[in-house]
Amino acid sequence: ATILYEIERHYQKIRSNYPGANLIFAGDHAATQKSYTSLAYAFVIALLVIYLTLAAQFQSYLQPIIILSAISFALIGVILGKFLTQSLFTVNSFIAIIGVAGVVVNDSLMLVDFINKAYRSGLSRRQAINEGIRVRLRPIILTTVTTTLGLLPMAIGFPDYSIVWGAMASTFVTGLVSATLLTLIIIPVLWDMVQARQERVQREGTAA
Repeated sequence: ATILYEIERHYQKIRSNYPGANLIFAGDHAATQKSYTSLAYAFVIALLVIYLTLAAQFQSYLQPIIILSAISFALIGVILGKFLTQSLFTVNSFIAIIGVAGVVVNDSLMLVDFINKAYRSGLSRRQAINEGIRVRLRPIILTTVTTTLGLLPMAIGFPDYSIVWGAMASTFVTGLVSATLLTLIIIPVLWDMVQARQERVQREGTAA
C-alpha cells in the first residue's frame, strides 16, 4: 500500500508532462480492492438483517442498537491491536472482523435478553442487571478465553508467523478480548439508560 501510494503521488507530479496517459493498478491490488468492497457490502447487509431481526424479536428499535454496539467495541480492539503489533490489515483480517462481530453480537444479545427477563420478573433495573451479568458472565468469559487460547499461537507466530493467518488470528483475538470486556461494562449501562428513558416517557404519557 505504501509503494502504491508513493507511485500515485509521483504520478500526480508528472502527469502534466504526459497528457492523455492514465495510471491503473491491476493484478493483485485490483483483486484485493474488489474483495474489500464485496466484504464491506456484505457486512453492511448483514448488519441490516440482524437489526431487523432483533427489532422484531425485542419489539424495540433501541435495544437492537445496544446489542449491535458491541461490534464497535470489537473495532476498537482491532485498531489498537494493529497499532500495537504493527501487523498488516489483510482481506483475512476483514473476514476475522465479520467473524468476531458474530460472536460479540451473540454475547451481547444473550446478556440483554437475560436482563430483560430478570426485569420482567419484577426485579429493579439494578437487580436485573446484576442477575443478567451473574448468569451470563461465565459463558461469555469461557467463550472468550477458549477462543483466545486457541488462536493465540497463530496470532503470535508460534512456531512460525504467517502474514495471512497471523494477521487474521491477531485481529480476531484483539477484537474479541476488547469487545468482551467493554460488553460486560457498557452494554448494561446502555440498557439501563434506554430503560430509564422509556419508563420516564411512559410516566409522562400516563400523567398527561
